[in-house]
Amino acid sequence: MPLLYEPFDPARDLDEAVRILCYAFAGEPDGVKDWISNAGFANLRVVRDGAAPVATLLRVPMGQFFGGRSVPMVGVAGVGVSPVARGRGVARTLMTESLREMRRDGVPISALYPATSTLYRRVGYEYAGLHLEHRLPVSRFRPARDTQPVRPFTQSDLPALKACYTATAMPCDGALDRGDYIWNRVFNPRSGPCAGFVIDELSPDACGPDGIGAYVFFRQERDPVMGRHDIECSDLVAASPRAARQLLGFLGEFGSMANDLVIRAGAIHPLFALCDEPRGLRTIFREYWMLRIVDLAAALTARGYSSWLSTSLDLDVRDETLPENAGRWRLRVEGGRGTVERGGDGTLRCDIRGLASMYAGFMTPRAHAVLGLVEGNDPALAVAAAVFGSNSAGFCDFF
Repeated sequence: MPLLYEPFDPARDLDEAVRILCYAFAGEPDGVKDWISNAGFANLRVVRDGAAPVATLLRVPMGQFFGGRSVPMVGVAGVGVSPVARGRGVARTLMTESLREMRRDGVPISALYPATSTLYRRVGYEYAGLHLEHRLPVSRFRPARDTQPVRPFTQSDLPALKACYTATAMPCDGALDRGDYIWNRVFNPRSGPCAGFVIDELSPDACGPDGIGAYVFFRQERDPVMGRHDIECSDLVAASPRAARQLLGFLGEFGSMANDLVIRAGAIHPLFALCDEPRGLRTIFREYWMLRIVDLAAALTARGYSSWLSTSLDLDVRDETLPENAGRWRLRVEGGRGTVERGGDGTLRCDIRGLASMYAGFMTPRAHAVLGLVEGNDPALAVAAAVFGSNSAGFCDFF
């Protein structure tokens, strides 16, 4: 009987889907049920072998910033295969059909955090960024001495808080244009609800006269033996220099009992550059995130580019999973926007994986060429470097 990729039906699939996800992630049934319910049953997909589901996948619709513009993106989470169905190609069927569905829906790109890179590379995903844990002693932050007040977050602050995040995340390639799923992770991470504090922006040039200039959400994780604690941040954002220094100063006031400020980010969180002595910073690798170009023309058109750049790049792309992306394409960049058409001489040759990694600015095109993900002469590699320049340090949400 052929495997069938279908929408999730909670009336008949819920118990088996929860069971599959519990085996995949060693979760508890009640917690898994809450997770997929909060994510929305309409975003869950299953693969059936007959009537029963044997695999699950959760779609997380959102956006991702590249070149200062939000590109519509579907994040992939909750990929699980029943223990009795493993080793039969079920996961590859699940991912292939999911990508075909995304393309039919007009989705330009997809991203995920891989439990196994091999599977996702087989269907065209490639490493595109880093997810690191940064730990910096709270004592490195000078206590606040500014008059800019810090106050607790309230629900009425939510629109201004989201505007503050967008203003700071938009220039950071790879940062998420968050939807409700990701914002819920900020307020209620897996470890438990966070406390939020905001700083109202006093300068109308930063976020507007009624905007929020900076904010933080964190939990205090206490050492039961020593009694001291770490400040575990789920979000740390500032949109102006004054608000940034005040926010770090506010956190510095916890230094009498706090050990480390802990936050997940890319290569470095931008606010750490304000520390006078960052020698205590410790960085731990946690994950790569991976990107997939689902619709080549839409992905290259939707993102932004350097406004000063005027050039064209000829691509010759291979894509076995989504052959609509394969072949020769010409990308023209002018005034910060890109247009795409069929044709060109295919000067830069790449698999769809190499294009995804270049698109994200994960490494230089020349580094991609060394790894065999891209082939081309020096002028073509130089043009690609100018087109896909990156600023990927900073925001990096896990989903």
